[in-house]
Amino acid sequence: MSIGVIYGVMRTRLDYIEKKLDKHNNVAERVYKLEADSSKILEKISVENNRIKDRRLRKHWGTMHRLTYTRRTGTLLKTWVKVAAR
Repeated sequence: MSIGVIYGVMRTRLDYIEKKLDKHNNVAERVYKLEADSSKILEKISVENNRIKDRRLRKHWGTMHRLTYTRRTGTLLKTWVKVAAR
């Protein structure tokens, strides 16, 4: 076998491996983008679920609410105040 034949075979194999690597990298990039998009979508779903919950509470309790600060946990809590029917 000559050096040219060996070089040709090696070059062909190397090209094949490079194509496979490009496909793999492309898939990895797409998966990363999908994971980023899915986290944004899950955040939007959480926000919408909270809005639905607030609407149900408003329907039951009325439209008034107040924010109260708790010293124990150091957080703000939304407290619903029942409004008399008009």
